[in-house]
Amino acid sequence: MVECAILPNVVTYSTILDPLCKEGRTAEALNLLEAMSNSDVKPDIVTYNCLMYGLCHSGQWREATRLLDKMKDQGVRPNVVTFSTLVDALCKVRRTKEALSLLDLMIQSDVKPNVITYTSSLNALCKLSQWEEATRLLKEMVSLKVFPDTTTLNLLLDGLDKREMTGKAYETFELVIEHLKSLKKT
Repeated sequence: MVECAILPNVVTYSTILDPLCKEGRTAEALNLLEAMSNSDVKPDIVTYNCLMYGLCHSGQWREATRLLDKMKDQGVRPNVVTFSTLVDALCKVRRTKEALSLLDLMIQSDVKPNVITYTSSLNALCKLSQWEEATRLLKEMVSLKVFPDTTTLNLLLDGLDKREMTGKAYETFELVIEHLKSLKKT
């Protein structure tokens, strides 16, 4: 491209980064990010989300956290995909405290979590038997008008049932139904 006097832009770089990240070739992807900077091409949210995915899916959540800081420092605002990818990665390695802090930061940054973000967090909390926190998070989720889907409800009820907490499972289900009814009225 350069030989033909056609300079790569952010779309060109992101198009190359995406398959590298999906194949777990994160070192090459990070080198390409550096090459972008050296070429005065500013990465955008798509570029960073490709990298975030690659880092998180290859177990490099610490590097992904540093990348989040870097993108914010460069004036690129993280979106729901950025945050959800990192929250999910943290939950999968049982770093729920960090994941929940990131969820709080997400809300403070005016980025509304979606059902995927909450389901990842709730799944981790259920696996760790942190029922009070899971209930608090479920209430928060519904209060923000993010409605649990079948996957969310099944993991909550299954987690409670496996721990022989059928009373708590019923109570949780009733809580969700009541919140949904109250929202339907508004």
